[in-house]
Amino acid sequence: METEEELFSDDQVDNDDIATTDCDIKHDRCIVHIDIDCFYAQVEMIENPSLYDKPLGIQQKNILVTCNYVARERGIGKCTSLFDAKKICPELVLVNGEDLSKYRKMSHAITELLKNFSKRIQRLGFDENFIDVTDIVDSRIGLVDEKATGHVYQEMKNPCICDCHRRLRIASCIAAEMRQKLFDELKITSCAGIAHNKLLSKLISGNHKPNQQTLIYPESAKSFMYTLPSLRRIPGVGHTMFEKLKMINIQTVENALTGAADKLREALGEKRAIWLKHCCLGIDYSPVTPSGPVLSISDEDSFKKCSTVKEAKDCMSKLLDKLILRILEDGRRPKTVRLSVRHYEEGSWSKRISKQYNLDKLDLFSNRYGSEEKRKTKLNEIGFELFQKLVVINKPFHLTLISLTFANFTKSNEKNGCLLSYLTKETITSTNSLKRKSDDFTDKETNKKKSEKSIKSFFNNKEKKANTKDEDDDVIEILTDVSSTHTQKQRPKRTILDFYLK
Repeated sequence: METEEELFSDDQVDNDDIATTDCDIKHDRCIVHIDIDCFYAQVEMIENPSLYDKPLGIQQKNILVTCNYVARERGIGKCTSLFDAKKICPELVLVNGEDLSKYRKMSHAITELLKNFSKRIQRLGFDENFIDVTDIVDSRIGLVDEKATGHVYQEMKNPCICDCHRRLRIASCIAAEMRQKLFDELKITSCAGIAHNKLLSKLISGNHKPNQQTLIYPESAKSFMYTLPSLRRIPGVGHTMFEKLKMINIQTVENALTGAADKLREALGEKRAIWLKHCCLGIDYSPVTPSGPVLSISDEDSFKKCSTVKEAKDCMSKLLDKLILRILEDGRRPKTVRLSVRHYEEGSWSKRISKQYNLDKLDLFSNRYGSEEKRKTKLNEIGFELFQKLVVINKPFHLTLISLTFANFTKSNEKNGCLLSYLTKETITSTNSLKRKSDDFTDKETNKKKSEKSIKSFFNNKEKKANTKDEDDDVIEILTDVSSTHTQKQRPKRTILDFYLK
């Protein structure tokens, strides 16, 4: 799940002369941006339908992080303090949204459903997805109604010479199908933006809310970008970049396009300056890159003040409870755990500081490590060890945030993790004990001969190989067969467990 800075980077920009308009380039892509309406609030309303017609706010600590549209009609906005929100709307219903589990689950359900339309899908946060529907559009040209669905930003009288208008109209119909599918199966309403690139599709999706969609043609890109109140609205323009731009009196799209180019290059660097100019013209080369497995799993807690070791340990323990469950659900194993804290500094916004620990040798998430309690105890010890490197505990301290992150994941079968490696070590050592178990109605010698005959029969019938010298060699051959099946996938799947359980 990428950030806006990662999704809209300048990696696709060359240090060439910039295009003067978006019509200087091809419009061969069709991109749909799906943005879920008031996501956290909507998940709560689906779970409790009685909240649909009530002003609802989602609370995290002392902040209202989001609210439904009923609350917004009463004058409440995002990131409002609880005190102010209650003052504006005394009947506001509050739901605690600090546990993100249900939101995370719904977010992945949405993405999985959208994958039924296209595998070229990229997540942004919990509630946004980009879908490249170019191939679907190509397959429908000439076969479907080519009228646009939803709103169109500035209808064009003359079609573009590359025939992109017709393609984007078909894409708008596909976007409507996606939104209908989300509602039919998940009861989720959403907005959509349809354009020939990711930047425009994201920005235009918010033009008509809630539960609506908007299409924008390439010719309208520049005029639409001029309507943005601030460069801060462009994805990828973060706080630090915007502060640099403010210092040279560049705060709007018009400022960036008409201001001194040398100052812009000096402030941002050549490559970044070209990227910003492209964005201001509605030009975006970034591809829809299918989101792979998450690179890290993290959780954090923020507070006005954490000033005792006990409070810090309690916080880390609660974070670990949630993180361990998520890691076990993920199925991969982290090699690194990182602890971050933020110290309070009066009059300034302090940065996080971090320390990390290598988990690779411990193999904490292996089935063989021990009980869950043992695993958590060890992780708590590691967490406190990192904490002492970041905080001087024998002196007064004031923290406003504690964060834990697990990263550098590997597949569970890459190192000491696959069933085969476990069986290779454990089964061979237990083979002799299995052979020693006598049947209640036969003597040991008879049972041994039957076992030998059974193993020989197995190899004669299934593998057409010669008999081996003794039973231990037979077992090793079976394990070799399992290994070959696992890696080459050419033989029927059979494990050593199948042999003994047969």
